[in-house]
Amino acid sequence: KCPTSILDSMSASACEEQLSLWPQPVALQVNPSSNNQIPVRQIATKEKWHMLLQDTSVLQGCEQVIERAFQRFLGRVFAFNEHNVPDYTATQFLQKPFWNILDSSTLKAIDTVSISFVAEADISGNDNKANSNQCNATTGKILSQINRLGIDESYEISILENQSNNEINIFAKTVIGVIRAFSRLSQLVTWTGGIHGIPCTPLRITDYPRFAWRGLMVDTSRHYFPLATLRRILNGMELLHLNVFHWHIVDAQSFPFQSLKYPLLSEKGAFHRKFAVYNQADITDLIHFAADRGIRVVPEFDIPAHTASWGLGYPDLTVNCPHVSGEKEALGADMDHMPGTVYSPLAGMLEKEIDKIALHPTNAVTFLSTFLTEVFELFPDEYIHLGGDEVNAICWKEDSDVAKAMGRVRSSTKLHGEFTTQILPLLLKHGKHAIFWDEAVSLQNVPFPLGTIIQFWRNQNMLRGANRSHEVKPKAQIDNHSGKRRQRPQQDKRQHKDGVTKLTAAAQKKQEEQKAYLEATQQTMLLKQNGGVKSKVLEYDLAQETNAKPILSRPFYLDHLSNDWYKWYTEDIESTFIGAEACSWSENANDNNVDERIFGRLPVMAELLWSPATVVETNRGDDRKSALTVRLDRTLCRLRQRYEISVASVQTSGYCGSRNHYDP
Repeated sequence: KCPTSILDSMSASACEEQLSLWPQPVALQVNPSSNNQIPVRQIATKEKWHMLLQDTSVLQGCEQVIERAFQRFLGRVFAFNEHNVPDYTATQFLQKPFWNILDSSTLKAIDTVSISFVAEADISGNDNKANSNQCNATTGKILSQINRLGIDESYEISILENQSNNEINIFAKTVIGVIRAFSRLSQLVTWTGGIHGIPCTPLRITDYPRFAWRGLMVDTSRHYFPLATLRRILNGMELLHLNVFHWHIVDAQSFPFQSLKYPLLSEKGAFHRKFAVYNQADITDLIHFAADRGIRVVPEFDIPAHTASWGLGYPDLTVNCPHVSGEKEALGADMDHMPGTVYSPLAGMLEKEIDKIALHPTNAVTFLSTFLTEVFELFPDEYIHLGGDEVNAICWKEDSDVAKAMGRVRSSTKLHGEFTTQILPLLLKHGKHAIFWDEAVSLQNVPFPLGTIIQFWRNQNMLRGANRSHEVKPKAQIDNHSGKRRQRPQQDKRQHKDGVTKLTAAAQKKQEEQKAYLEATQQTMLLKQNGGVKSKVLEYDLAQETNAKPILSRPFYLDHLSNDWYKWYTEDIESTFIGAEACSWSENANDNNVDERIFGRLPVMAELLWSPATVVETNRGDDRKSALTVRLDRTLCRLRQRYEISVASVQTSGYCGSRNHYDP
């Protein structure tokens, strides 16, 4: 049997440090080290391993999924075996002897993984039977209705101290739980310089997530990422127990999604119609690749703003905006060249200029009915992200037809709400739920269906306590998804002879744009009537009132390079959220730096979302930062050695050996 706790033992603490599990589990029981040495149970060589499935009656075709997870585990843990060199050495480890290789003649080398499906009560306290319909028996793939919000991801791993027992036992209720267990199991195995082994056995891990939604958003519009890069990112997400890949697949800058119904969207809107497009077969393969790792793929098609690229193939979809479209047409494009240069006619335009072009709020509705149906059929997840952010009224006002519609409803926000109301029934018809950026909460008379998610990306003050001031300060506004803040421009004034100060044409235009921007983003502070007394209400509170579930992103913007990993670790995620997402916008990211951009800090958010709040709070202590740094550095080393993710160290010194070749 395992000891009951490791938390009150200094020698056990050394074991915990050596294991360097990330994210930390709910409960970890280990055999404490003795004489400043850490016991290591040897495991068999790769070719001697095998797997036992104890109850095949509940698998329903999941054998292939589990077998692939088993093979990934083997490929990764045996990826490094440089003779006489441990797989990881930090400065702290050099200060103490740590290996006590247990005699394999006394304790057999571990060579078996035994997997059992159990009632949920055995792990996380409920009393439901194991779900027996989790995979497609014909295709050997996970069913989309299983890999969804709220799926049980709990698991238990136990390694007993018994001469005749050469097994690792995994208990889970779902195939997703088994995938999480294999990911954790890969973290237990270390290379000592002579053998592969598991430190601190016997041990037991009991684990389940704190939050159900643990995501990463990747923008593939501003820069195109090859499929190999996306697969590498998904592999890293698997190690970190993340479960949502939010694919911001298109935006104003390019349209790399292949539509069979409307082929000109990518032929005209992608950076290159042949070499910078995700075809539907590739997308389906990527969805299955992610599902094998317990990760859902949630696509985002941001509407009605951020849609300039849509209008390149189908001009009637977007509004007529002369002062922007003139710049666009002047750039030109030649889509038949070989790759090597960006050919989209939108590529050279300034970020905020492109973002002014929006869908025509009446012309686009019929088009979207057909197009979104195609998207729903391709992406099996129950959620689709529809954006709804940064709708700039300038171009709507320049289009005469839209200006008339806006005059009828008297504001761009109401027109935006009317547009959204026409789209929502289409989702309900196909059994889908919508996700919106937080601007959507300010839309008037929009009946958000149950299950709608609001993603909060802007000023964090709007998320914390209604007793604080949340007024929008016009002199410092959030500019766009890059999170850059811009100062309110000084008004350009001209003195006339009559002594009346008037604005120049350029200044008037700036003032109009600013007014439109504020109109679209003024939901930070609203007034609510409470017993005859007006009180300030957070937009987050309004999200709750409109049946919406909130997820948090504002603290976790990966392009905010000034926010280092330790600042991330100090962020609080309130229990009223269903989770959070890190956001990787690609204005300044491409295939050369995306690994470091994402994974240098992504593990931190992963731990905040998975590990118990008490564990996270303990790790925030000043006396824990050194140990936290080592554990994170060890995790980054695993990403380099086992997943070929090029991410730098957070330690000032140490060693992380390069991996052997392995392609999972």
